[in-house]
Amino acid sequence: MRARRFAVLALLLATGSQTATARAAADNEPEARRHFDLGQQRFGAGDFDGAIDEFKRAYVIAPAPGLLFNIAQAYRAKKEGDQALFFYRTYLSEDPYASERDYVEARIEELRAGEDSRRNIVAAALTSGINALQFWTDAMLNCRAQAINAPGKPRAIAEIAKGVAVVGSTRS
Repeated sequence: MRARRFAVLALLLATGSQTATARAAADNEPEARRHFDLGQQRFGAGDFDGAIDEFKRAYVIAPAPGLLFNIAQAYRAKKEGDQALFFYRTYLSEDPYASERDYVEARIEELRAGEDSRRNIVAAALTSGINALQFWTDAMLNCRAQAINAPGKPRAIAEIAKGVAVVGSTRS
C-alpha cells in the first residue's frame, strides 16, 4: 500500500513538472522565435557565425530539433564540415523521422566524401616526401588548368586548396 502511494505521488510530481516545463517553453517561445528569425536574417546575409549564435540561443530556449538542422546548414555554409556533421547527426538522432532525412543523409555523405578526399590529398603529399610548397604549387596549377578546361569546376579548386593548405601547415 505504501509503495502504491509513492508511485502515485511520483506520477503526480512528474506530470506536474512536465506541465510546468511545457508552460515555461510556451512562455519562452516568442524569445526563441526572435532568435530564430535573427538567425535566418544573418544566414541570408552571409553572417554564418551570427546565424549559428542565434540558432543556438533559440535552441537553448526551446530545443526544437529543426534548429539543429539550421545550425548544421550554417556550419556547412561556413565550410566547417566536422561541426556540420555533428549537428546533422544530432538532428537525425533527435528527429529520426524528419521530413528532411533524405536531404540530411545526402549532406552527411557529401561532407564525409569531402573529408576523405582532403585526407587522401594530405596523405599523398606526406607519404611522397615531396616539399609541401612544391606540392601546393603543382596542385594549384593543376586545378587552374582543370578549371580553365572544364567550366563548373571551381569547387574542386577550393576543395583541393583546403587539403593543400593543411599540407602546407603540417609539413614544410
